[in-house]
Amino acid sequence: MRTLVILLSLGAVFAAQAAEIRFDPEPKLLGKFQIVVEGVQERSGKVWLLNMASGKLWELPLVLEGAVLKTPVLQAVRACDTPDEDVKAIEIASAGDTLVAATELGCGLSVTQKIGPREGNPAFEVQILSEEGWMRVCTLSTGRFRVLLRAPFLDRTCDPDPLPGGLVLQVGNERKTVSLRESGPTTGEFVFEFQGKLELDREKAELIYRMEWAEESWSFPALCQTVTFHSAWEKEHTPWENVKLELKVATLEVTVGPMAVFLPTGCRARIDLLRPEEPDEVLWQVSGWGWVSGKTLEIAAEEPALSLPNFPYALLVQVFARAGANWGKAQIAITVVERPHISFVNPESKEKLESLPADASFKIRVEKAMGLADEILKVRLGKLGLHPLPKEVELRRVGEGIYESDPLNPREWQARPGDFLWAELEYPAPITCAIATLLPLR
Repeated sequence: MRTLVILLSLGAVFAAQAAEIRFDPEPKLLGKFQIVVEGVQERSGKVWLLNMASGKLWELPLVLEGAVLKTPVLQAVRACDTPDEDVKAIEIASAGDTLVAATELGCGLSVTQKIGPREGNPAFEVQILSEEGWMRVCTLSTGRFRVLLRAPFLDRTCDPDPLPGGLVLQVGNERKTVSLRESGPTTGEFVFEFQGKLELDREKAELIYRMEWAEESWSFPALCQTVTFHSAWEKEHTPWENVKLELKVATLEVTVGPMAVFLPTGCRARIDLLRPEEPDEVLWQVSGWGWVSGKTLEIAAEEPALSLPNFPYALLVQVFARAGANWGKAQIAITVVERPHISFVNPESKEKLESLPADASFKIRVEKAMGLADEILKVRLGKLGLHPLPKEVELRRVGEGIYESDPLNPREWQARPGDFLWAELEYPAPITCAIATLLPLR
């Protein structure tokens, strides 16, 4: 009999030790939860729930579900929230309020828990204002933009809550921080609006991107530029890691032809804007020498009046094109080289001929034709007079910048002593150049 009493006493102790009260799951703002009691012999009971911040007390029934006792489904809401229809609303002031649940069951049980923040992952989105309204974009250009940071866990009170750490804008190593508040009492969203504009800075000859908001403005070089938007909250405000979004500044695609030119002195080069096909504005600049407008640029490398410079030397051509409110830029590298020489030469010695017997052979030779990738150049060859009989003669590359024809004879042009042969180099496009020579026949 004594053994039975001891066993019953131990069982009661173990049962009391197993009794537990808990929140399931942990309560969060706008989240649904229940208070669960288990490990007790009773099949019903009551729980008192106290909001320590407001002092409000709720008496809640416990109903047996399976092997545990549970309250009705509860939801932590503020005065500005609308609870769901199928729940018992537990009013709180903000996330972070402390709830205490207690019951007389199990010789008295209690549990304390803080209300956690709203659930929801943080996310960035950038939108542009169009005729159809706000639309999501992946690049920045000219227009009205808004940066939308969704962070439900930062919605804590019924007032628009501040964004801890603000919104950080970063371009390269430069940063600006914008203070933001929640867009509404319960939105969990933070909105930053700005006017973005692509501009041509004529003084610096570069495209810049300007952001304007409130009474602030920020501008920076636009080409190949990325703007980073990121949060800067501390761990004490939220367990979530900071988030960021990177957007490139979109400039107009500008294409010209050609992209690189070897320009002999005394010659001209033509550069055409290929895209956009119908620009609203086109401006050219050559190595900082003022501005020229139009879809086509013709540039000449004039012969120096005094002393020759060291060849080659470079010129930089920049073209800025605008279509609507969008600007773009392209660059063309121009290398100025010496003017090529064309001459009649001896087929064997390659020496320049000052004159030639009317029945002797010769070759056409071009030297210093630098920067040409062509394997063949073409020369027009004819006779001065009423019947020039011009012919196109091909010259083949024989060295760096050197081209030669096959042996030729004046008889092919019905030339006689006293006549003159002329040769004119047809320089490859986009170069226009008058390079010619004469040979008297004797």
